[in-house]
This record gives sequence, C-alpha cells and structure tokens, in this order.
Amino acid sequence: MRPQWVLTAAHCVVKDGETIKASELRVLGGTRDLSDATKGEEQAVERIIVHESFNNLTLENDIALLKLSEPAKDIARTLRNTVRLPSIGDINWVGKPYLAVRAQGWGRTAGGYQSPTLQEVVIPLVERSICRSVFEPNGEKIPEGAICGGFVSGDFDSCQGDSGGPLVYRSQSSSARSGFSVDPVLIGVISWGIGCGFADLYGVYTSSLFYRKWAETAVQNYYLGK
Repeated sequence: MRPQWVLTAAHCVVKDGETIKASELRVLGGTRDLSDATKGEEQAVERIIVHESFNNLTLENDIALLKLSEPAKDIARTLRNTVRLPSIGDINWVGKPYLAVRAQGWGRTAGGYQSPTLQEVVIPLVERSICRSVFEPNGEKIPEGAICGGFVSGDFDSCQGDSGGPLVYRSQSSSARSGFSVDPVLIGVISWGIGCGFADLYGVYTSSLFYRKWAETAVQNYYLGK
C-alpha cells in the first residue's frame, strides 16, 4: 500500500491558535538529503487534522495527521520502509523504560545549525515518574499522552527543527525476542523539551500508542466525509 497519511506534532501545523492551510504545506519523502531538491518526491497536502483538544500553550494532545493529495508513487522501496503504529498487543513493551528508540530529524545539531541530512540519535525511554520529577520543579507538566526519552547526563537529544519527526523502535534481530516487534514501530513523534541535551532534562514525545484510537477514528471519519 502506498503511503498517504503522515503523523506529526500539532504545534507544527498550528499558528497563532489556528490550523494553517493545507495548501501551505508540502511533504517531501524518499530522501535523507534536503540540500538536493531533485531528490525525493514532493507531495501536496489535501487536509490537516489536528487533535480537537490540542493546547498550544501546554502542548497537551500534541498530535496531527496530514492527508496527502495523492499516495506517494515514486519513492524507492529502500527509502520508504514500512513503520507501523503500535497495536494493543504491543502494550507490554512499547513504553517500557530503557527501551532503546531512535529519534530522527533535520533539526539543530551540536553546532547550532540545522542539518541538511537526516540525523538519528538512539536514546532510552524514561520512566514517567522520573520524567515528571525533573520537569515539574521547572513548572512544566508532562501531558498524559506524552512519553520521555534521553539520558541523565544529557548530550543525546532531539532539538529545535526536529519537531513532528519520528521516534522509532527498530529491532536489531530478525526474530522477535520477549514479545518485541521484528518490524519497525512508530513509538511517537517529537514534541518538546527544555533546551537540547541538558543533563536531567529529557526530550518529550507524543505517544502514538496512546493516540492510536484517535488516529484510527480521524482517518475513518475522513473517509466517511465527516
């Protein structure tokens, strides 16, 4: 099946409290290099669906869907590997603390500049109670549908410009171990943080497992014309 839906962060498509026009967006797929405009396939966006309870101040329910005008056609299979949403059967491991996941994006690097090539950092998920204990003294609330990832020492993190990018679990084995998935799984999307790579301040991500039902309903309503 050709890709035609994109999962992203709501704050990427909301400006001054209003959802931007779909005509203002383009989705580029099939390339890891933004410096060469001839690479990849550019797609128009037909519709933007933002979570109805998204809060632009607290970033609660920071999730949105983009419906492509047409399914992707020309992307080489090696550059559009399937990444599935987690299912109910994954609930025992998909949010497990210390699970190694990969945050990907073209955001700021250690040099302070955005990268023209896709970057990836491997980080562990963090227990929710630990994440809350470091953010709440700073006056920040961890939304119910959010998960955290990173190291106590910092250094490895997503950053500005990575928002809406994927947080993916990818097995290093060709066979499932202890119920873990062999297929790549979209654990969440990059949402927010305080700075980048600071010690004791983890990255915050919107959980795709938590919002799977919302996404399924939104897609179903689209095809029902709602």
